[in-house]
Amino acid sequence: MSNVIAMTPPGYPTVSVRTKMSDGGKKFRNRFSIRELGDIRNVPTFMAVQFREKIEERGKDQPFSDIELAKFYMSLVKSKIDTAQINIFTDEIARKWKAALPKNHLKAAHNFAEYEWSGMAVANDRAKGEANVKGTFGFTDLADYAYGRIKKVNDTFAPEIYRHGKELVRIVRDSKTGKDEMEILFPRSLRPIVNRIAPFFEGQNGESQSISAPMDVVEELFYGDYSFPELAQIATYPIFAPDGGLIDVDGYDEETGIYMSLPGDLNIPRVPKNPSQLDVDRALDRLLDVFGDFPFDGQDCRPGGETLEADEVPASMANMLAMVLTPYCRQMINGPLPLAFVSKPKVATGASLLSASAYTIAAGVSEPSAALPSNEEERRKVIFASLRKQKPYGCSVRRVTRQASHRAVFRLDSRFPPPCCRRGRPCPHRSPAP
Repeated sequence: MSNVIAMTPPGYPTVSVRTKMSDGGKKFRNRFSIRELGDIRNVPTFMAVQFREKIEERGKDQPFSDIELAKFYMSLVKSKIDTAQINIFTDEIARKWKAALPKNHLKAAHNFAEYEWSGMAVANDRAKGEANVKGTFGFTDLADYAYGRIKKVNDTFAPEIYRHGKELVRIVRDSKTGKDEMEILFPRSLRPIVNRIAPFFEGQNGESQSISAPMDVVEELFYGDYSFPELAQIATYPIFAPDGGLIDVDGYDEETGIYMSLPGDLNIPRVPKNPSQLDVDRALDRLLDVFGDFPFDGQDCRPGGETLEADEVPASMANMLAMVLTPYCRQMINGPLPLAFVSKPKVATGASLLSASAYTIAAGVSEPSAALPSNEEERRKVIFASLRKQKPYGCSVRRVTRQASHRAVFRLDSRFPPPCCRRGRPCPHRSPAP
């Protein structure tokens, strides 16, 4: 634990708050005097691109000093830079000055800045009498206070809590894959987040002692009708917004509800705002070159290896290109889309490779396909689990039998019933959708 003394406005008492700063963060903090801590807290804010310039403009023989490092991370936190982006900067600094600034030292500096600044906010609130004390305030006041603090954080920083459909969720980074994932929250997992954002106190022996958030307040936030930022999906590839604008910057996009988590090694070429016909032709030629060797509609699309022209594209290949492009422009389409099936007349014609290629273009990695189970209930589980994951394509299966296509698969969208269920014909497959 570490004490943080509030820099309160004139007329308010000076108070201190104990924060859960890591041991490394505390050791890093102890390097500075009170005056230096004041200077660190007063650093200005910058745009993300300016932080990268600060790293790039320094030579390899000019690593950050401790106070420069403290100011750098404090400015990142105060500037509301997304944690994922801060981690990217940390990796860049560690690579550039590996010997002088090991990664554990950088993490300690980040931890110090994060808890020093959050501790300042808590201490200032306590000094102004804004923190809530259990037993002094009623249930409604406590719930309003907690939601107000969460809303303030969500509005001014990268949101901590989102709503995905009917669920409350947060974004966490998988320690094994390094990818951002959506984690569904429950009252018990929501409570630590409330504790961090909205501290509660209880009067004991004439002093206010920090306590965990009352569980009835947490359950009110969880079950109550409160507004949280809508999270539509986590995207690992650039996406066009409904208005046609390209979303290619890490972080949460409020207008679309998309959280962009681009791979660090992804190189996005410059995309013209108003592409010329030449730009369009080049992009199409590249796609045709990737898929031109597959036997669409049972024919060799470019015998002898010659260049495939746009007006020579078979119908099945056009549908394939539409499937490849769909993840990037899905937000521009206000309505459902038909399912895509890749069929083949015989084995070893490349259907699995074709599907894997489309997935790899968007995700950067191949996605193993799986046969649908023969049991109807198990089929539903496989499809539902696949759709719940944040993928460019919702479901990738192979060997879809006629029976499977009639029931589990076609129920994904009632607009596309199996042929024998159309035109009001009696059909044994008609039953309530799961």
